[in-house]
Amino acid sequence: NGFATIEQVEQTLQLPVLAMVPQLADSERRIQGHAVPIPEYVVHKPLSRLGESVRSIRVSTQMSDADQPRLMMVTSALPSEGKTTIALSLAFSAALSKQRVLVIDCDLRHCSTSKYFNLADGPGLTDLLLGQATSEQAFRRGPIPQMSILPAGTTTRQTPDILGSETMRALLHVLRSLYDVVIIDAPPLTPVIDSALLSKHVDKVVFVVRWRTTPRQIAARAVAAIDRPRQKIAGVVLNNIQPGRMSSYSPYYSYYHKRFQNYYAP
Repeated sequence: NGFATIEQVEQTLQLPVLAMVPQLADSERRIQGHAVPIPEYVVHKPLSRLGESVRSIRVSTQMSDADQPRLMMVTSALPSEGKTTIALSLAFSAALSKQRVLVIDCDLRHCSTSKYFNLADGPGLTDLLLGQATSEQAFRRGPIPQMSILPAGTTTRQTPDILGSETMRALLHVLRSLYDVVIIDAPPLTPVIDSALLSKHVDKVVFVVRWRTTPRQIAARAVAAIDRPRQKIAGVVLNNIQPGRMSSYSPYYSYYHKRFQNYYAP
């Protein structure tokens, strides 16, 4: 009942597919003998199939509106679909292209972005919004130039109220003028209302579905929960595909797997 092809995504959700992001085995992620995290792989291998896919998401989202969107929310229908990996990969790709990029961890219940950067225990977004921390305390420098991070901050029971608040809207309005792109790692849409509230404050939404896994009906319901989905959603990312297995669906995917490989750097 999942999405196996671009055509199935477009027919069911009536949204364009921004990119197909390939699954990477541990052996493929080895750089100088060490397996690097997937988001950082795009820094080491920017012309790889993965690097080109992430660049396609970023550029297509920026081109999806006449007014260049700066506030970009990344979400999914369900947990474990790879939305945090996509959000961080976009951030590394944007910073690599010399854009001033801020990553905000808005998944306040499962702060994967904060944990990725080892910032889960300090002040962050919640502390800033509640007036319990200053900007200097909440914002952190990223691991590469041009990247900044706003971690989730102290755990709170007021998550929906905070993310949907006027204070949150005002903060994002200020950040829009300070960065070329603000990438928001948001919670999945089906379990909680947080991302539906956040979608009112952002310019564009990148919706991640896991190849052959995300149930189509659940994905459709999640899309409907977003504020003005036809205007807000830039498109869908078909994540974690296996190019070799896609070859059986149509001649296009056979070409994608075999013939297009020459355009990607090893």
